[in-house]
Amino acid sequence: AGGVVISSTNGASWTGTTIDAFSAQTVKAETFAFGLYIAAGTGGVLATSPDLITWTTRTTGHTNPINALAVNAAGTAVVAAGGTGTTANVLSSADGQTWTARTTTIAQARICAIWSTSFNAFICGGNAGTVITSPDGTTWTTQSGAATAFTTSAIVLNFVDTGTSVVGVGSTGTIVQATALATWTSRSTGRGVLVTIVRGATTGGAFACGNQNTNTIPSISKTID
Repeated sequence: AGGVVISSTNGASWTGTTIDAFSAQTVKAETFAFGLYIAAGTGGVLATSPDLITWTTRTTGHTNPINALAVNAAGTAVVAAGGTGTTANVLSSADGQTWTARTTTIAQARICAIWSTSFNAFICGGNAGTVITSPDGTTWTTQSGAATAFTTSAIVLNFVDTGTSVVGVGSTGTIVQATALATWTSRSTGRGVLVTIVRGATTGGAFACGNQNTNTIPSISKTID
C-alpha cells in the first residue's frame, strides 16, 4: 500500500512524490484531464493535482477499489470505474473535482474502462461478460451481444480501440471484437486468461497477452486485422 507518483520531463530523470491520500491504499489508475493529474485506487480514493506535488482528495461516495479511469476525446468527461464482489461503481465528472455515481447494470469483481474513438463512447466491462457503453459517461446502455460473445462465465479484463473496431479480452481466453457498439463477435483462441491487449502498429491491428492456463508465461494469442 501507499501511493507514489513518479514523473519526468525528459524520460531520463524521474522524481517521486507521495500522495498522502493513498498512505494506506494503492494507486490503480491514473490519467490527465481538465488541467489536473488524476489518481485513483483502493478504498475508493481519488485525488487530483495541478502539478504532481499538491494533491486534493475528491469525494467518490464509496470505499470500493477504483480500477480504471477513462477520458473522452474532447477532454470534457472522465469516467472512474471499479467495485468489489457483485457491486460495481461507475462515476463520471465534468471537471475532475465533483464526481457523480451513475446507475448501470454491470456486476463486478474487476471492471475495465476505455474511451473508444471508433465509436465515440465510453466502454466498461465486468463480470458475466457484461459490457456497458455511454456517449457521455452519464447514461449507460447494456450491450447484450457482448455477453453472448464473451459468455456469461467470463470476466471482461481489458479493451483496446484499434482505430476501426474495439477488441476485448476476458478470463476465459476469449477475444471479442466489436465492429459497432451493438455488434460483438467472439474470436476463440484456445488459450487461458488473457489480461492485456494493445493496439497494433497498423490501424485495425491488435495483439493480446495473458497466462497460458495457470502459469505466468505471457503468450500472444491472436491478431485482429
